[in-house]
Amino acid sequence: KEQARAEFGKRGNAMTYENIGTVHLEAARLGDAKRAFERAAASNPDSSQAYAGLAVVAIKSGDRRTAIMNWTRAVELQPSNFDALYNLGVQLMRVGRMTEARPDLERFVRTAPASQYAKDIKAISAELAKTR
Repeated sequence: KEQARAEFGKRGNAMTYENIGTVHLEAARLGDAKRAFERAAASNPDSSQAYAGLAVVAIKSGDRRTAIMNWTRAVELQPSNFDALYNLGVQLMRVGRMTEARPDLERFVRTAPASQYAKDIKAISAELAKTR
């Protein structure tokens, strides 16, 4: 029971920092966003959202390599993090790493809910068809 409470506390802290990071991102305060997402990841190293947030900060800061690394970690932690999966595949594709991008993009097309991602699924499907 005590361990469950401690786990919930860590997840709760992480979620709080994820939300704070998102607010800072929306206000274009990248340094503050990065610190909040780092605290989220420190609170819960299994937080896919923390790593996805760090990836967004990195890409907005012009650091594609770090963004790809963080989106990769986010997807490893939570394969259903469709935003991270999409961003990872698209960024790999943009830098000409299609062999690496293809499995992520194909998984996105196969598993992302069409109700939320129909436009992206269609666009990615078209890109995948062009590169067969």
